[in-house]
Amino acid sequence: MIKATFHKHMLLQTGFLLTVTALLLTGLGCQKAKEPTLKTVPAEAFTTVYQEEITELLEQALLAEPETRPVFRISDPDNPAPLPDPACYGEVQSPAELHWLLEEAQSLLDGQSLYFSTDAELLSDSTVRYYFDDTILAITWKQKVDNTAFTFAEVKLLHPSQFRRHLSGEEFGSGTLSLTSEMSRSVNAVLGCSADYYSYRRRGLTIVDGQVKKYVPGLPDTCYIDQEGNLILERDQAFADMAAVQAYADENNIQFSLSFGPILVKNGENICPSGYDLGEVKDRYSRAALCQMDQLHYLYIAAGMEGSANTLMTMRTFSKHVAETGCQQAYALDGGQTTTIVLDNEVINHVNYGSERKISDIIYFATAIPQGA
Repeated sequence: MIKATFHKHMLLQTGFLLTVTALLLTGLGCQKAKEPTLKTVPAEAFTTVYQEEITELLEQALLAEPETRPVFRISDPDNPAPLPDPACYGEVQSPAELHWLLEEAQSLLDGQSLYFSTDAELLSDSTVRYYFDDTILAITWKQKVDNTAFTFAEVKLLHPSQFRRHLSGEEFGSGTLSLTSEMSRSVNAVLGCSADYYSYRRRGLTIVDGQVKKYVPGLPDTCYIDQEGNLILERDQAFADMAAVQAYADENNIQFSLSFGPILVKNGENICPSGYDLGEVKDRYSRAALCQMDQLHYLYIAAGMEGSANTLMTMRTFSKHVAETGCQQAYALDGGQTTTIVLDNEVINHVNYGSERKISDIIYFATAIPQGA
């Protein structure tokens, strides 16, 4: 009401003449209207006659609730996501060409900042690729870090249902293996990434769509993804049996889990251990990590060799650089030849030995806009 009164006083005190154009139209439907009649009214008469109407309209406009965007979501976790729009993909030679994209994405970012920078120095002979619509922003690029090729894939989502997991063979324990690119294509992923390769090892904890599928103690660190899309990282959990795991999943609204590790960053702190049961952490290998930057904001990092970047990293060195991104949570996934990032059905990072490895599962990020919407 204060704003409306302020605007009313400004209007009444304006000294110049206002010209009111009254369009006197007759006829209904598609009938042709008569030529408009123009009338010029002095400001004094205008403010006297229309003062109340103008004040009321101003108050209504200023006090009205702002329009909200429709909230898209993917309703069924068992079905493929909507098809991405081919027109939403793009590729540029320089990060500096994407100032417009960052501006367009402000509504989706909702006050958050990207790790990606238009000032980033790319790995030689590499490009920046992206996908952007009203529900998802995905950007991939490469940089040389300590003589290692880091492929970054940064994603911001509108809704948690767009962060998903897919198992080869469409079900847990199917016994089938597929390429990351094959699985990404089959589920209409905007961005697909290799995950924990759950079927390769007996130990671990697997939750799919809120249901516990496997619990064999022996891996210290677990990554849970809850129904809000948050990474919950736990170390040295002990459960009596699968029923106890299910109770934990129900209590914490767990959507799915990943079982590899170790935890690299928790609550912004680098906590990578010096030793771990998986991943040959003390040796130099290609590495992969899933990071959460903020709410519905993720960074997947693949570190390997490409071009002049010909050095691999120990897990602790990798973890140090992961923490430097400013992520809040980070969890190591299966590395080596498993490490694969796919955008628009194409492999983005350089995979060990030059070809993808068939694996049992991926995580992926999808658009929520229905086809034809």
